[in-house]
Amino acid sequence: MGRLKIRTTVKFKFFTLAAVIILTFCSAIIWLYAMQRHNLYDERRQMVRYQVETAWGILAYYGGQAREGFLVREEAQRQAIAAIRNLRYGDSGYFWINDTGKPFPRMVMHPTVPELDGEVLDDPKFNCALGKEENLFVAFRDVTAKNGEGFVDYLWPKPTKSGLTEKQPKLSFVKLYPEWNWIIGNGIYIDDVNEELSAILYFSLFLILATVCGTIIYIFFISRSISRPLRRICDAVAELGRGHTNIDLPVGRPVDCSAIKGCGQKDCSSYGKTGPCWLKSGSFALDKQCPRAAKGEDCRTCELYGARNELEEVASSIMALAEGMQARAALAWEIADGDLTKEVQISSDRDDLGKALNIMHEHLKRIHCQLRLTGHHIAAGASQMADASQTLSSGAVQQSSSLEKISDTVSNMIEHTKHNAENSAQANEFTEDTHRLAQDGNQQMLELVTAMEEINVSGQNISRIIKVIDEIAFQTNLLALNAAVEAARAGKHGKGFAVVAEEVRSLASRSAQAARETSELIENSKDKANNGMQVANSTAEALQKIVKSMDGIKELISQIAIDSRDEAEKIYQIKQEISQIDQITQANTANAEESAATAEQLAGQTAYLEELLGNFKVEEESCETFLVDSRPQGSRQQLLSAD
Repeated sequence: MGRLKIRTTVKFKFFTLAAVIILTFCSAIIWLYAMQRHNLYDERRQMVRYQVETAWGILAYYGGQAREGFLVREEAQRQAIAAIRNLRYGDSGYFWINDTGKPFPRMVMHPTVPELDGEVLDDPKFNCALGKEENLFVAFRDVTAKNGEGFVDYLWPKPTKSGLTEKQPKLSFVKLYPEWNWIIGNGIYIDDVNEELSAILYFSLFLILATVCGTIIYIFFISRSISRPLRRICDAVAELGRGHTNIDLPVGRPVDCSAIKGCGQKDCSSYGKTGPCWLKSGSFALDKQCPRAAKGEDCRTCELYGARNELEEVASSIMALAEGMQARAALAWEIADGDLTKEVQISSDRDDLGKALNIMHEHLKRIHCQLRLTGHHIAAGASQMADASQTLSSGAVQQSSSLEKISDTVSNMIEHTKHNAENSAQANEFTEDTHRLAQDGNQQMLELVTAMEEINVSGQNISRIIKVIDEIAFQTNLLALNAAVEAARAGKHGKGFAVVAEEVRSLASRSAQAARETSELIENSKDKANNGMQVANSTAEALQKIVKSMDGIKELISQIAIDSRDEAEKIYQIKQEISQIDQITQANTANAEESAATAEQLAGQTAYLEELLGNFKVEEESCETFLVDSRPQGSRQQLLSAD
């Protein structure tokens, strides 16, 4: 959350002071009321306590008689009861005695209600203690059991001449006699204390209310008598800040100083007039026409000074400031109308505004004179510049015509060079296609050589297999021969086996014959494959040479294409440069024509400037001085201190 912003106006400060005074006064009244209340209650407590302690002394006396054996305990208690029963104080004060029995005590002696003697005190009417509807005598017992004595407040009907009243606040003090477990006490009504405190409270509230109202009313009128004029002054200052000098503020009692003082200064603006002379012609004024103010005397020490308080004195200063600003504004208007013959009045050494206006006035006169001289020089220079611009324009037109012819020639060169570059690019593309086809053929020939090599390897593998088959047929033939021999030995029984052996020999012979024929065919195929592989290798080598030759041709054509493009770009750049030169030449031609026109306009403006400068009023002697002297240099502070 943002911080709470409070405007600490004068009215706010006055009312804050009033609030502090009121709070202080109220705090003092409340403290005094609390002290008075405490003193009244403490006085009643001390009184009832003193009386109970006096009666308790009687119990202590008879208790001592019983301890020392002078009296029997019962006799001592009887005599003590009799003595205390007859004790009185004030109009109706008395003492009672009850024991510490539980759950409810028993009344030992009550002087005004003897029928309670010996009764257990549990009647609901006794439930009135401590504002909690607690049994009164139980409260007495609890207080004495804790501290031996103490105060108990409760509500109880008050006896009067006309009878009992409604329950009234009452305060009792009770004290325990521990040897007999008796509690002795008495009570005192404190309704009169409350009545007295109520009267004091009402009077205090009335006093607080009267003080608050009186303080607020007084502060209201005092703050208004200050804040209203102060608000007018603030509004006037705000108007001055916005440049409005026509303001009106109370500045005090007007006087006729010339009549009272017998002044004979007739050229003084206050002569023969009734008004605030300290403001019009005195020490508050910008133009101090009063003889005493001109000597440096302060009008506030004069007996005619009419400002009756500080606010009117501040208003006088502000009104003087407004009139000074009006005078300075009038001077500024005269300067704005061209009258530079007026002099700026400086009211004091610390008048920075007057010094600044004076410096501005001198600078304006100096600038006016220098502008007149500069205007003559500009008119002469403008005529010379117009002649030079015409000559420059004619030469620029001729140069532009020559550049147009050169540009046409360069354009033709660009077209031819561009055509050569395009042909070189097409040749380069054809060469790249041929080179790519040659590379593809070379790659396919290499694959063919590889396939021939694989065929040759496969033929060698088949030859080995056929050789194995031939060896198997030879072994089979041997086995068939052995089988025929064995069949012959067997005779008739081996005849069938001999037929099979013969067929196996025949089959083995045919297999050997077929293997030899297949081997011969494979050998022929190997020879042919070797020849084909040699031819393929020769073809591959030729294709590789073609590819290398195509690489060289490609590089040459590519270089020709690159050179053609570079040449076209450079010729195009030359054309652009010529175009730029042509544009610059045309611009120079246009500028020369514009310069000539500008020179004519400048001559006209110079004549108009001289006409405008003629509206200013300047002494010729001062103008000659300014034409000789240079413009003063230095910072603003240095110029102000120099003046």
